[in-house]
Amino acid sequence: MPEHPNVQRIRSAYSAFAAADLAVALKDLAPDAVFHFNGSGPLSGDHTGVDEISAALIGTFELTGGTQKLDIASIFADDHHGIVVLRETASRPDGATLDVDEVHVLAIDGEAAFVVMRTSPHPITNLHLGGLRGDVDRLRVRIAPAAWDAAMASAVAVQRATGAFHVGVDLMFEPDLVHHRVLEGNAFGDLLPNLERDGLDVYGWQIRRLLGTVSA
Repeated sequence: MPEHPNVQRIRSAYSAFAAADLAVALKDLAPDAVFHFNGSGPLSGDHTGVDEISAALIGTFELTGGTQKLDIASIFADDHHGIVVLRETASRPDGATLDVDEVHVLAIDGEAAFVVMRTSPHPITNLHLGGLRGDVDRLRVRIAPAAWDAAMASAVAVQRATGAFHVGVDLMFEPDLVHHRVLEGNAFGDLLPNLERDGLDVYGWQIRRLLGTVSA
């Protein structure tokens, strides 16, 4: 069975955290995301939103003098949840130490599920107005992973801002293929013939995702 794409999203976030790059590690967080820290320490409890979560993670770095390490053993994920099995170690200047096996449970919602590249010799790229589909795989080869991830994160941010179940987001990469701009978001962006994911067309995949959300 192929690895679920959310496994790589989670792995990339933890790798960025290990590299002390919180901006990348937390880029997929929902605005109302909640981190819960167990125990009775100075950072225990719930931390809501990117600012509070960032402050809490910086706090763990400061308390442990940068010694905190997360040694990941396994990552499991589906459309809605992620599970990270790991060993956490750390020490404090006062001599206290931590060495514990942990399981992190993540709630996942919102992703760039389908991508269509549109090309045109003029500014209007709509497929019904003369635009043509391009080769997404060839485009991705030319774009650095970080730049691609940033574009997909922008698409997810538009969806979250609207609160809609799905949104079609038009993005334009700058000529340098590094920076991008969001052009528009619209409610009819799921009319994407001849695309499949997990053996389902766009509408079938959305219905399965919606039913999974309701049952959850």
